[in-house]
Amino acid sequence: RLGAADRIRLLGECGTEGGGPVPGVPALLSAVDTFVSTSREESFGLAAVEALAAGLPVLHDACPAIDDLSAAHAPGATRIAGSPDELTAVLRRRIQACPDRRPPPRAVGHYDIRRSSERLMDVYAYALDTAPPNRRALS
Repeated sequence: RLGAADRIRLLGECGTEGGGPVPGVPALLSAVDTFVSTSREESFGLAAVEALAAGLPVLHDACPAIDDLSAAHAPGATRIAGSPDELTAVLRRRIQACPDRRPPPRAVGHYDIRRSSERLMDVYAYALDTAPPNRRALS
């Protein structure tokens, strides 16, 4: 109806390795110009964070991972809400602007697995240091 069917692919779940019928996530993201998430409910928004890490501009409705940070941490992310007409207008502006890839923003580092694992280890260390003496012996 809008003449975009030959330029849009709805692929469903994609693995990281690309061993199945669909290329892996890194290969897919390298072929994308703008990442769009119109989901109104997200528990975190990992796909949007992955798109930011790939340097893509991100249009999102609900993404707690991005919404919880200041705009300076994810300058490539734009919150959208509303009608398909609004989304179409935003996408047209993006296409006309010819967006380039961006360096990964600070939001990506905030959710980096190394940082998360270090914080988790700090929680474990604190829990072990403050455990009652009889529980410390079990560790």
